[in-house]
Amino acid sequence: MKRRIAILTIAASLLTSMVSTASAQTLRLVNQINEIIPSQAMAGQTITVKISNTEVNFNSIIKDFRSPKLQEIIARFPRVPSLETKIFFTGTRSGTFVEGLNVRRVDASTYTVQVPTTARTGPMKLQRGIASSTSTVRFTLATVGFTFVNLSQFNVVSLKVDNVERLAPGQTIAAVPHTAPNVNVLDVGTPSGNRTIQVTMGRNAASPVLVLFFNARQAQTLISANEGFRNPILLNPMLAGEYLASSPNTVSVVGTSRTVSWQAVEVQAGPGGATAVIHGFDFTFNSANGTTTFRHWIGDRPNVVAQGTVSEPTAAQWGVNPAAINLNLRRSNNTAYTTLVVDLSNARFSATDGLSYEMQ
Repeated sequence: MKRRIAILTIAASLLTSMVSTASAQTLRLVNQINEIIPSQAMAGQTITVKISNTEVNFNSIIKDFRSPKLQEIIARFPRVPSLETKIFFTGTRSGTFVEGLNVRRVDASTYTVQVPTTARTGPMKLQRGIASSTSTVRFTLATVGFTFVNLSQFNVVSLKVDNVERLAPGQTIAAVPHTAPNVNVLDVGTPSGNRTIQVTMGRNAASPVLVLFFNARQAQTLISANEGFRNPILLNPMLAGEYLASSPNTVSVVGTSRTVSWQAVEVQAGPGGATAVIHGFDFTFNSANGTTTFRHWIGDRPNVVAQGTVSEPTAAQWGVNPAAINLNLRRSNNTAYTTLVVDLSNARFSATDGLSYEMQ
């Protein structure tokens, strides 16, 4: 009886597919995993799999069918429930598979799945109901990679190795208050050899604040699942000057110092009509000692109205994932000059002159 029910269910599913695809005159068969992103990962990591839909042309079969007749036939069979999707990895013993964890649907052709501790290198398997398929592409269990430790006041919202995103959709390495006893860590398995790394910090993927570029680094060996990889990469708290000088449109780079301009436009009325005057702050961040200096000019860079240093906020003043931060500027004689209210997500700040400055 069970076999008969299964056959009837399949028949109903096929007929329903024939009706819904009659205009295209094709029929979708068993889906298959055809892409694994990244293809190399370690146990506990979340990866993305892409699903292909195999189709076969049914011109010769359905050309004589009419929709009312098909509907009459389909009505005789039970309704087919929505089928659960499961994703499996090659297991420890030859020919076996182990079920992936936390399978989540991103869209019709994309799923994320967490690698179980018992996964091994080999093909993956997709299962929907009683139907299953084994992939021709292979997953590789990583034994080398990188450990990322988030000490920053911002979440890690993107982490790319060799320009391939290693965070699942919506995944972050969350920031914690500076007083917290523990921080969040992520282990990322990679192929061996030198790898380029790009980390984006921010409140979320839609509100990035700072992108960190690392020189090529050698993938490290795994100590253990609990200890991660050797020589972890520390993502330190962001400095105000590091952010102020983060634009790729630099004014100058001298040694470890980098200068970036933020500018605003003031429209001034005059006898001959309105005139646009450019106001600018040039910030110079020295990555060797962490200090930041400024020059405030009006009209043109030689016309400097003030210069001095930027006071770095304390950890408590930064907080966790702030939307804005207040930066105090002091003249060279150490007197207060102005306070900048910086909109971190939009690279914009306002000063006491009432103008809105944007990163150039």
